[in-house]
Amino acid sequence: MSLWIEAIGTVSGAISLVAWLPQLKLTWQTRKAGDISWSYLVAVVASIQCWVHYGSLKGSASLVATQVVGGALVGALMVFKVRADRDTGAAVRVAAASVAVAAVILSARGQVPVEFIGTVGGCIALAAWLPQLARTYRTRSAADLSLAYLLAGLSSSAGFILYGLLIDSASLIVTQIPNCGLVVSLILLKLRHAIPAVIEVTEYVPEPIFGAPETP
Repeated sequence: MSLWIEAIGTVSGAISLVAWLPQLKLTWQTRKAGDISWSYLVAVVASIQCWVHYGSLKGSASLVATQVVGGALVGALMVFKVRADRDTGAAVRVAAASVAVAAVILSARGQVPVEFIGTVGGCIALAAWLPQLARTYRTRSAADLSLAYLLAGLSSSAGFILYGLLIDSASLIVTQIPNCGLVVSLILLKLRHAIPAVIEVTEYVPEPIFGAPETP
């Protein structure tokens, strides 16, 4: 595979990695992770495992390298969430689910088409956004979600679509296009939740100082 094609895959993967950094910083600073869905994090880990296996079969070094590092960053976010939610039981369930997914992937090695593995990984990534969207819409809160993370995620998906076209990866193309739509939906939800807070601040009128005459 030519170096410039791998460079596009590396850039797309690097953007997705950088996307996690503002989210990690926000979670660390606020000590809050209630707006982040456990189901989303579990699905992301499963998707990363599928993409690593898919990248190794397709001979894509950029896909393997960036997804491995991405898995480490997601793991760090899970640690922050366990600390914020004080829910060690959830951490145990996440670890068990990750091991189960890895076992399934390894057992299927050489028995299913390569594109099928990539499609499964992409579909899991798509499904990962659904509980996050539902949680954000239901709680009317998106303060714990970094806008920089969402915008970088959108850029990364667009880059992977181009990368998929260059390496003839149907699974990358088919799954990343709807992924862009889901991320856009979450961005719109976050912006909608941010507008009332701005209006509330701009319309705030301070009370008169004690002892000062009231204006008629």
